[in-house]
This record gives sequence, structure tokens and C-alpha cells, in this order.
Amino acid sequence: MIKCPPRLGSQEYQQILEQGIPLLYTPQMVFMQDGAPCHRSHSTMGYLDKKKVCLLSDWPAQSPDMNIIENMWAELKKKIAKHTPISKNELWDVVQREWYAIPDDYVRTLYQSLPRRLHHVLMNKGLHSKY
Repeated sequence: MIKCPPRLGSQEYQQILEQGIPLLYTPQMVFMQDGAPCHRSHSTMGYLDKKKVCLLSDWPAQSPDMNIIENMWAELKKKIAKHTPISKNELWDVVQREWYAIPDDYVRTLYQSLPRRLHHVLMNKGLHSKY
């Protein structure tokens, strides 16, 4: 988890990537990001190219059925709702604690659901599925 500033432009996003890429990314991976302007800016694309980050470039623009991070965010929000933080710092502590408490088995199950998700998206010709 890396704390983001309230406003996230290309430069701020690249600073976050500078922290996160060495911790999480290996050359055997494919990096995925959504279509946020700071993600697809010329500057950010140049940064990722310079860092030799393999980018998933042909991901559909509206693909929540295929993106398991949406399930992770929903799980995190559910866990955070059980708390009543009274400051931003306390909220950040809760977010981090609950994020790292999500069981590996849950993540593994989501990852293993990708073939089924893809099948449903294809059967629905790209429209939303049960996922």
C-alpha cells in the first residue's frame, strides 16, 4: 500500500511508481493500470518504457468483470466499515492493517477465477457478467 496524494497527476503517479515498482514488479510480470489520465499520459508511458515495464496495453476500457482488484477494493471497504477512524492518519492505519489481513486464499481464489470470468465476458460479447 502506498498512500496517494489528494490530487494525482502524472508526476505524482510516477513518484508512486518509483516507490512501488522495485517492491512489487519483476520483469516476468505484466503491469496493468486503468485508463486514468495520469496512467496513460505521454510522460507516464515514457517513464514505464524507460523502466522497461511490460504493460498490458490492449485491456478493454470498461472491464470490471475481468479486474479482480475491484473485488479486493470491495472486500477492503467492507472491512474498513467495521471501524470508526477519527482522523486521516487513523484511517490510513486501518486501511493498511485490513489490506494486509486479507487472506492469501481469497486472493488465490480470485486469481483462479480469471478463466471463468474471461469465458463469461466472451459469452456476453464483452457486456457485464455475473462477476
